[in-house]
Amino acid sequence: FIEIITPEAQTIMSQLVFWIFGPALNLSKLIKGVNPSVMLLWWPIPAFVGVNLVIGLLVACIASKIMRRGPIMRIFVACAAIGNYGNLPLVLIAAMCSDPYSPVAGAATCAQGIAYVMYGAWVGNIATWTIGYWLLSPPKDPEEMETEFGPPSPVTPSSPASPTEFSEQKPAAKVSPIWKQLVGPPVVSVFLALLLACIPGAKHLIFEGHLQPIGDCIDMMGCALIPMIMLILGASVSRGPREASIEGKVIVAAILCRMFITPLITLSIVRL
Repeated sequence: FIEIITPEAQTIMSQLVFWIFGPALNLSKLIKGVNPSVMLLWWPIPAFVGVNLVIGLLVACIASKIMRRGPIMRIFVACAAIGNYGNLPLVLIAAMCSDPYSPVAGAATCAQGIAYVMYGAWVGNIATWTIGYWLLSPPKDPEEMETEFGPPSPVTPSSPASPTEFSEQKPAAKVSPIWKQLVGPPVVSVFLALLLACIPGAKHLIFEGHLQPIGDCIDMMGCALIPMIMLILGASVSRGPREASIEGKVIVAAILCRMFITPLITLSIVRL
């Protein structure tokens, strides 16, 4: 399993999730399960997610200022504030639907459950692919990169680097601003799906009418997202624990912010 799904294969699979499977799932599930009346009925769900996201960012930023651990705090803020919006609930719903003894088994119930999760997760998906993507981008400053990821490997006499090799080294890729991530496939697919869900007849045209072949392709590609995510996750954890470059107190602080402090503050505000 490890030899089949190599780190290079994981990169390709992640690109497929970003460019194809994720947007396809957004389009298929949101267009099918959401309409203007449902949006009015379910509006507290994305509102709650948005409030939780803002509070999480504030709590994570305050905690990062208190700890002052350098550039690694960008990863801390991403984990503590954004985490894994949308993907994990989808996996749980899919697992429960596949169990014949589950109380939510059934095609109609599963479709509604997935639509419920997708409608609640679209705010988180936008935050993941904009703020999260920006926070997890490598630093531009070489000194920051050395501080965060360790010093570069020295060139040993046994493997000298020729001038040609040095000349062929490519410069570090530039990190796009947050606003440029708004035109990425995951974000665009969310807005497009919500727009099409509000247009009368669009759902019938795409999934039951003349454009049904296109709708079927979108649906099939969207169904591949959850298995792909599970494969990527399994390949990552199958290699076993590695030496951590992040202090234990930073990990504990991220867990406390994500799992306890932010939910308590959010629930307190919502219940006011």
